Amino acid sequence: MNITTLRTTFKDGISLEFSNYNKILNNTLFSNFGNGIDVSSSNNTIIGNILKQNQVQAIDNGKDNVWNLTVANGGGNRWEDWLSPDADSNGFVDMPYNISGTAGARDFLPLVAPPNQVPIAQILTITPNPALVEEEILFQGSGSDIDGTIVAFNWTSSLDGFLMDLANFTISTLSVGITRFLLPFRMT
Repeated sequence: MNITTLRTTFKDGISLEFSNYNKILNNTLFSNFGNGIDVSSSNNTIIGNILKQNQVQAIDNGKDNVWNLTVANGGGNRWEDWLSPDADSNGFVDMPYNISGTAGARDFLPLVAPPNQVPIAQILTITPNPALVEEEILFQGSGSDIDGTIVAFNWTSSLDGFLMDLANFTISTLSVGITRFLLPFRMT
């Protein structure tokens, strides 16, 4: 089963009951009000998943479920509440992750958090360019952050300083002269 992303359900993200020999691989389960994954069946393989912001990350009341493979085969799952330590820098948390439930299951090779990816900001257009004195100028920008959220932009002019914190805006009060514009942003 590869759902990819399952977010904000009012119960469990994925629930297996009377369903044996399944593979739950490479999913992102977050913000579920119940369990990220609830397993009440047997002989399932649950690996490569990212579990975060669930009321309970996972519960295993089944039997013989596999929560990790070998180091060479990619290990286990990424648990938001269990991302370190990794003293030997092998990509796996040094202590097993204990999974709730009667099975006594553990992920013996939980994955550490990946390094933060560099966000991207770009100026799409500044029109008209050049502009006349007091002419309205349209600024359009965009940004993306695959492992975070952009919460504000920071349009800055080398002549006028801070201009605006939105991706797109118009302005007609810029100083006369040649200016350079920058578009950094703030993220969470």
